[in-house]
Amino acid sequence: MLSVKKVCVLVLVLVFLIDGALSISLLEEGKHINHFYHGDSFVYMNFKNAASNLSFGNGIAAITPNRLLRLTNSTHQIGHAFHSRPLRFKNDTTRGGNVFSFSTSFIFSIIKENPREVDAGLSGQGIAFVLAPQPELPGATGNGYLGLFNSSNNGNSSNHVLAVEIDTVYNKEFDTINGDHVGININGIRSVIASPPRYYTDSDGGNRSLGLTSEDRIQVWIEYDGVGTELSVTLAPITVPTPDIPLLSYKHDLSDIFLDSMYAGFSSSTGSVSVSYYILGWSFEISRRETDDRNAKIFGVELPIIIPVFVLMFLIGVVFVVLKIRSEKLADVEVEDWEVNHGRLRRPVELNKSEMEEGEVLVDWVLNCWRSGDILQTTDPNLLNEYVKQEMEIVLKLGLLCSRIDPQARSSMRQVMQYLEGHFPLPDTDLWALNLGTLLMSTSTGECQSCAESSMNRSSSTLGSVLSGPR
Repeated sequence: MLSVKKVCVLVLVLVFLIDGALSISLLEEGKHINHFYHGDSFVYMNFKNAASNLSFGNGIAAITPNRLLRLTNSTHQIGHAFHSRPLRFKNDTTRGGNVFSFSTSFIFSIIKENPREVDAGLSGQGIAFVLAPQPELPGATGNGYLGLFNSSNNGNSSNHVLAVEIDTVYNKEFDTINGDHVGININGIRSVIASPPRYYTDSDGGNRSLGLTSEDRIQVWIEYDGVGTELSVTLAPITVPTPDIPLLSYKHDLSDIFLDSMYAGFSSSTGSVSVSYYILGWSFEISRRETDDRNAKIFGVELPIIIPVFVLMFLIGVVFVVLKIRSEKLADVEVEDWEVNHGRLRRPVELNKSEMEEGEVLVDWVLNCWRSGDILQTTDPNLLNEYVKQEMEIVLKLGLLCSRIDPQARSSMRQVMQYLEGHFPLPDTDLWALNLGTLLMSTSTGECQSCAESSMNRSSSTLGSVLSGPR
């Protein structure tokens, strides 16, 4: 039978097993501690052992020995790096195929390789975060196209490309801002909205300029609100908390640009300047809470909340049932204080039930065997008859005498010892009185009751000298 303590331990074990299973499942999904992905969300804390989850296309992007993602080097080429799995941005079965909300964040650094170019103030072309229909951009060129487009497909709606460019060179053909700038591009290299790099501080409410080629580590946050159809871009040094005010905000429904599934990644080009673009860490998440309400909620409650509640209710139900069964089994048993510490050494006996074939309780069975002259039949068979018969008879008869209902009629311990040591013979007349007393309990007629009382009085008078010892 389970105790309360054991049940509580069982509940705790089940909770830890569930929690451990969820944690192990998440780690197995990601395969590596340095990065993991789950569904359409992933995190690269660094890029150690991440090559199998990235697609580099035909560019020169690679993972460095110090676990960084390097998009370009001093060879004056373009570099691409995409997450190798497609990400589902739409669900045509709900709400007309609107684009889900998503967010991404990454840390980058721009390092100039040639000291002379640094002194001359020269810089590479830039880096762009990209969402495209495939993990490569065929026909893309460098120069002013950032490895995203070429002169033939630039501006075509069939490109289905969204890019956030971080540009360090002014191109009079495409750019409206001279020098460093951040822009949002849709299907072409010309930005639909752009701004010089700066961030807003929460302390004084002002904004501060930010140098993209200072070789500092800069963090970028890109967020799209699927309900409000607004895209925002924020950037700041990694030593600064996330600003509340974004640098760029652009309201546009991306449903006409995105396919059902898209690839996320980076593109960069250097032009004639030797510049290395590094990505130090990257995270991406798609949120379906606004567009998958039917699947994510039950009776208005989100699944991540309702599942643990159901598990907890189930465990509470198990505990209640176990305790209920246990309390019912112990309801008819009076437990003494010493039995709590040493265990219960007795069981309830119901006089109207019996384990004997004759339908008798144990006392009646032994008494009937004595009356038939075969009281030794009631001895424990495990003794294998290895006992003195006269002593066993005395023990069994004493057991009968000590089973009388009236405590005052039972023999005292002193008398019991006298019988066992043979100082006094055990009178059989008391056993006959016990028999008549049993009949007294099972009948309601006055005649039998009177007969029993008379017989018991006579036996008490006969044995007065024997049972007169102090109790």
